[in-house]
Parts: sequence; C-alpha cells; structure tokens
Amino acid sequence: MSYQLLIEQRNVMVDGVDQWMWPKSDQGAFGSCKDGPMRDWLEGHKTKYFETLKQFDTIVTAGANCGMYTRFYSQLFKHVYAFEPDPLNFHCMVNNNQFDNVIKFNCALGDKNGTVGINNSSKSNVGTHSINTQIDSKLYIQMLTIDSLNLKNCDCIQLDVEGFELPCINGALETIARFKPIIITEKFKDEQFMQALGYKYHDQSFSDHIFIPA
Repeated sequence: MSYQLLIEQRNVMVDGVDQWMWPKSDQGAFGSCKDGPMRDWLEGHKTKYFETLKQFDTIVTAGANCGMYTRFYSQLFKHVYAFEPDPLNFHCMVNNNQFDNVIKFNCALGDKNGTVGINNSSKSNVGTHSINTQIDSKLYIQMLTIDSLNLKNCDCIQLDVEGFELPCINGALETIARFKPIIITEKFKDEQFMQALGYKYHDQSFSDHIFIPA
C-alpha cells in the first residue's frame, strides 16, 4: 500500500509547529494524556538536553521516528544527522523536515556496517520499533556506524533506539574520543562503562539519561 494512504496530517501545536505528517495508526505521540514525545520535549528535553552544550554545530540522532525532535534540532544545529530505520516513519520524517541542514538516513545505527532486521509489528506506537540482529525478520535495512560518517564535528549524540544503545556507542568510539559529545540514551545507563569512556552521568529527562564528558 502507498505510504501516502497510511499517513495523515495532524494539526497539533508543538513548540511553534502545528502541522505534522504522521502514521494514521499511531497513538503514541499525540495521545489525549499527552504522555508521549510531545510532553517529553516541552517539559524536559528542550532544556535538559542542551544545558551543558557550548556549541551547536552537529548532532547525530538515532531512532528519529517521524522527525519531531529532528525538526527542532534543525533550528538549533548547523548539521543534523537523522537516522530512522522504519520506512514509514522515515517517510514521515522526511516530510516533517524539509531542510537542507538535516541529513536523512533510512537505516539503523550500530557497531558495524551491514544489514539488520526491524521489529515493527506495533502500529499503535510506532516509536517502539526495534532492531533485530537475527535472520527471521520480515523487513531488512542497512546499518551504519557513526564512525563511518567521518564527521568534522560532533556536539551531541542522542539515541532512542529501544535498547540498541550500546552497539551504537561501540560504533562511535573514535568519534566520541575525538569530539567528546554529549551522549543521551533512553534505555542505557551503565555508568561504569561510560566512566571508562571519560563520561559522567549528568541528569535525567523523563526516561532519557544524559552523559557529559567528565
């Protein structure tokens, strides 16, 4: 089925933006209880993510979903590298981010370049899709490492990848050592591992953990 038949425009004001292209089936972002990414951004991430940043040149965001945060990043950073593996989410992300400073990747981030599967069976919450490294997936996508991007700058790495944060970090060790970006993870909080990289735990914004150079 055409992606255009699966998405709709949602006219919900979020931080000055009131038109969003979104999967029709999704209830996880604009629910009546306002407990999704809209609330998280307005009441936490918008401030806490960036309070220790000294410059806003480049951010890498993985699990970009339909591009809500990516759109706000585009207003703050010179360069936004946005990764979203699910094709329908990616389609929405592109529609929501018609900006030249957003470099869009329909692929996953991990610890090596290759091919992985996607678990995307949940249609009511498209923000819960996860990476499947086994061979039984119905949908396959490319996976890259952050290090393979050969970035000239990196100020922040934000990972919302449903438990796949550690492979993403392991694929960015050279970038981390070189630029010491702020690292934000949703489901990963191994402070001992991060200390070995020269980082310390700084703060939490809802379910996201913020690490800064020690």
